[in-house]
Order: sequence, then C-alpha cells, then structure tokens
Amino acid sequence: MEASIKRYLANWKDERNSAKLYSFLAENEKDSRLSDVYSRLEATEVRHAERWERLIKEMGGTVPPFKPTLRTNTLCWLAKHFGVEMVLPTVVGMENNGSNNYKDQPEAADFVAEERSHSTLLKQISKTGKGTGLEGGMIAKLEGRHRSAGGNALRAAVLGASDGLLSNFN
Repeated sequence: MEASIKRYLANWKDERNSAKLYSFLAENEKDSRLSDVYSRLEATEVRHAERWERLIKEMGGTVPPFKPTLRTNTLCWLAKHFGVEMVLPTVVGMENNGSNNYKDQPEAADFVAEERSHSTLLKQISKTGKGTGLEGGMIAKLEGRHRSAGGNALRAAVLGASDGLLSNFN
C-alpha cells in the first residue's frame, strides 16, 4: 500500500508539473489557436492529476501542496525568454516518458493513449513551427484518438495554427 501511494504521488507530481507547463505555454504562446491547444492539454493533465489525488486519499495518503520542480520552472523561463518552440522537444520527451511510465500501471491504462496523442500532437506543432506543415493523415489520427478535446475543435485549432504559421513563411 505504501509503494502504491508513493507511485501515485510521483504520478500526481508529474501531472501537476505538466499542467503548470502547459498553462504557462498557453499564456505565452502568441498564436491564439496554439494557445488553445496548450490549454486543452493542460485540462487533460489536470484531470489526470485529480485521479491520482483521489487515489492517494482513498488509500489514506496525504497530498502535499504542489511545488513546481526546477525542471518545470526552467522550461517556463526558457519559453518566456526564447519562445515556446524552444521547449517543445523537451516537452515531447516528457510526454513520451509519461505514456511509457503508465504502460504497466492498471490505474492509468486509459491515460496511455492520451499521453501518446499529446506527444504526437506536440511533434506536429514543432514541425509546423519549422514550416513543414501538418499532414492530413496525422490530423485524422490525432482527431480520432485525442479525448481531451472534441475532434473538430482540435483539428480546427491545429490546422488553423498550421495555416497561420505557414502563411508567415510564404
């Protein structure tokens, strides 16, 4: 039971740090469409954190006050001073790790696909930022798998961001 509480606390901290980072990215993203995508990602991470918090309490554990890690604070600082796109590769890696960490946790089985979808979405956003655009097939995959946002809303946000960014490169 103690090991489960420790694992749940580690998961809760990771999700809260991700939510904090996405919130910061949403606030500092100049493109309102991408800002909306980051806000939706934040909402998913908050929902995940709430589940871990509930499980911790159900097992008799205590949830400490949240304090962002040095890594989260550093990524926020970098995004503020050098742009959101500066931190996207690191955030993609964090999402990959999140889905891998959840693979063997039955309480998080439904989180794995969402975390993978986050990673794929962020990879595509970072490609868009480099002017390579989004592929229609990839959008269809994201639309079908991503549960934190309605498919049409997510597709519209990403395609709109792609259009806006690509028009700047023409």
